Amino acid sequence: MSKKARGLSLSFKRLLLWGHLNGRCQVCGIKTDLHSDSGKNPKTATLEHIKPKSKGGSNAWNNLALLCSACNQRNGNKEKYRLTAPLAHYSGDAHYMSNRT
Repeated sequence: MSKKARGLSLSFKRLLLWGHLNGRCQVCGIKTDLHSDSGKNPKTATLEHIKPKSKGGSNAWNNLALLCSACNQRNGNKEKYRLTAPLAHYSGDAHYMSNRT
C-alpha cells in the first residue's frame, strides 16, 4: 500500500489538531510546544488515542485528541480522561483533504 493510500501521517494529524485547538492540551489546557528538542519536555504536544491502540483503537480522526506529554504519560494506555475528538466530524483522511480546497 502506498503512503498516499494510507492517509495522513500521525505527525501531520498532530499538526492539524494543534492548530485547531490553538496548541492547548485538552486535559490541563496549557499551551503546548509543537516542536520540542527534548522528548521529555512535559509541554510537548502529543496525540492521544481516545481508545488505546493496545485495546483496538485506530488512528482515525474520531479517536485522536491532543495532550501535553505530561498528561499523556499520566493516562498511559488507559481511558482515564473523558476525551472528545475535536476533528471527529471528518469521516476520513480523503474527506479532510477534499475540504481543503
